Amino acid sequence: MTAIASGFASIESFDPDAVDAQAQKLQRWVDSETEWLDSHPSDPCYAETYASWSSGVTLYGQTAKLYRQAIAERDTTKLTQGDEAMTQGNGEFQEMLDAKPISDDACGT
Repeated sequence: MTAIASGFASIESFDPDAVDAQAQKLQRWVDSETEWLDSHPSDPCYAETYASWSSGVTLYGQTAKLYRQAIAERDTTKLTQGDEAMTQGNGEFQEMLDAKPISDDACGT
């Protein structure tokens, strides 16, 4: 995913409704993924990939929260923090993709 709010110089330079709509959409995805993760414990050989995916989902949840706070508080710092959380989440998802072949081998799949 790409940061929703990157590049906004001031709170007046973005459409709060559009950012809020994207933050709500992101939060619904996070809620769905969290529910799935909670109901599907990891097989031990997939522990690393599971942990990376779970961390990425958590960071995306922080992103949605920060974007919504930015709108409520009219605070561009929160937009930047949201972008940073999303970037970190993207890194976690990439780590998961990098670890998956190793986990597949360990699980014999």
